[in-house]
Amino acid sequence: MKKSAQLIMIPTNEKANVGSIVTRPSDNRMAIVNVLTKDDPQPCIHQHLYILSDKEIEEGDWFYDLDTKYIKIKQSWENSHLDFNCKKIIASTNRSLNTFIESKDGNYTEHGQGYFKELPQPPQSFIEHFVSEYNKGNVITEVMVEYKSIGAYANPKYDSDYQLKINSDNTINISMPKDSWSREEVKQLFDKWNDIVYKGYYVAKKDLETVLDYSDKWIEENL
Repeated sequence: MKKSAQLIMIPTNEKANVGSIVTRPSDNRMAIVNVLTKDDPQPCIHQHLYILSDKEIEEGDWFYDLDTKYIKIKQSWENSHLDFNCKKIIASTNRSLNTFIESKDGNYTEHGQGYFKELPQPPQSFIEHFVSEYNKGNVITEVMVEYKSIGAYANPKYDSDYQLKINSDNTINISMPKDSWSREEVKQLFDKWNDIVYKGYYVAKKDLETVLDYSDKWIEENL
């Protein structure tokens, strides 16, 4: 399943490295750093990409505060009402965003026994596409992100039945929203819908009303 997500770009004071995204204030062009020199004749601003989700922000999740424009990690003492004006960060080029995972097999740190897990990254192919489109004057602000079902009878109506699909290299699968489809693509979408309705959760539960209620949401997330 693909779900719509918001994409934002935020400048950082961090030193750019090879592979970093930078913009040039002189002409607002964007580039991916491939060579670093001590005396760069063209000053650049290091940028990070953040992919945001409407999913619930839980303890230990990084999020972007729409009011303060700050990036924070949710602490145990923070109330759930913060979620109304904040967006969960599900992926980023900012590798400093990591979460401590408790584990008996992990190393001991000042936070306890466990390890730090980095947020997933956008794939390099998408970063290159983003830079190319930016330089054409098209700033991408919405993407489609792939999720995978949890369990044999995952209900697409509930976000808790799906989790972000993360590849072995810690990247996620990103595609662009579409405005038109070929005949073959439409057929594949119908086949996918039939699998959900006739072979999955709804037939087992005989929940036709849920199918009808969910159809608009399914169309929004897949089309």
